[in-house]
Amino acid sequence: MKKNLNFKLLILFIGIITVFSLNAVNAQTEVAKAPTIQTDGVLTCTFTQTVSGATKNVIAVWIEDNSGNFVRTRAKYTNEEVEHLPTWRAKSSQNVVDAITGATLTGSSNPTAFGSKTITWNGKTGAIGSFTTVNDGDYKVWVETAWANGTPSNQHGDIQSFVFTKGTSTDHRVVASAGSYFTNITLDWVPAAVTTFEVTSSVYPVGGGNVTGVGSFNQNASCTLTAVPNANYTFVNWTNGVNVVSTSNPYTFTVSAATNLTANFSLANKIDESKTNSINIYPNPSKGNFNIKFDKDYNSDVTVQVYSIGGKLVLSDVIENVSSGNIFNIDLSEYHAGIYQIKIIADNRVVFKPIIIL
Repeated sequence: MKKNLNFKLLILFIGIITVFSLNAVNAQTEVAKAPTIQTDGVLTCTFTQTVSGATKNVIAVWIEDNSGNFVRTRAKYTNEEVEHLPTWRAKSSQNVVDAITGATLTGSSNPTAFGSKTITWNGKTGAIGSFTTVNDGDYKVWVETAWANGTPSNQHGDIQSFVFTKGTSTDHRVVASAGSYFTNITLDWVPAAVTTFEVTSSVYPVGGGNVTGVGSFNQNASCTLTAVPNANYTFVNWTNGVNVVSTSNPYTFTVSAATNLTANFSLANKIDESKTNSINIYPNPSKGNFNIKFDKDYNSDVTVQVYSIGGKLVLSDVIENVSSGNIFNIDLSEYHAGIYQIKIIADNRVVFKPIIIL
């Protein structure tokens, strides 16, 4: 009997560990699904190549991501002698879309065969007319070059790469030298002006809970809002106006515009329908004068509170000895037109009713 009990406990323990492990995997999966960021901007890369005794030079400059995937050629100078640029040829499949191209560089060409050169990249890939901004992260500028000293048989070549970070912040890097032929390498990534949007929230009903995660966000950044119910409330959904946006909590989305979401809650201990129907507010809408008619007796005092749509308490009163047929008047004529909310607390229950001031 004892062995069977221990065996059952062991199985239960393994089951609990498995659940926690699966939850951990799911959590990691959610992190992996976080929206990526594609920041527009411009990279400027300048380098100097110095070679003695050579007058001609073939050269290719291209961009790769941190995994070694080809992104875009920025320059290619060669008289179709691409066999002297084997790495670029293999990586790019000779793709020169929107790249600067020209013949083999010489001492009289522009740019010259050697000396200082500058290339730029706008952070995009694709074809002309359908360029797309690539994801932020680390990238490399690759430079492959080949030349001959004196005779064609005396050929030399070199290939170097320089790392930079594409993102929402500027990235300035200086490399004094690379290999035997490159010096004065600078890389400057400058993001375009960043657009920011405000993410705000409201709650319904007032007193149902609160929301965390609001604030200012860069365009295309990820925002996570969390609805925190107060005691006796449960979260229902997120709405934007009358449209239900999500039932997830927390809710993560990509910020593309100023956004206001309402976190909707419901009472875990709602008032009975009979009690809700026993409270009638009229006229509604009105210019600010409202009557609350009670169609049943209450065992305790009734508290009446009025909140603005922003959650500000604008009126609070206590009515004693409420009996069926009693009418209580509230005057809100001095307040601005809009939607307000009446909160009525009676017999340890709460009911909310919207009113409109014209």
